[in-house]
Amino acid sequence: MLKLCELIPLGDIWIAASAMQHGATILTKDKHFAAIPVLPVVIA
Repeated sequence: MLKLCELIPLGDIWIAASAMQHGATILTKDKHFAAIPVLPVVIA
């Protein structure tokens, strides 16, 4: 989980929003997505 002072990059927010809209799971190496609790994420 990210610290509260860390920001999620805008591009990651767009990817997360799109995945949430389509009910998709994100497969990534980017730990920013773990900060979004309602988004299914697999960190590889």
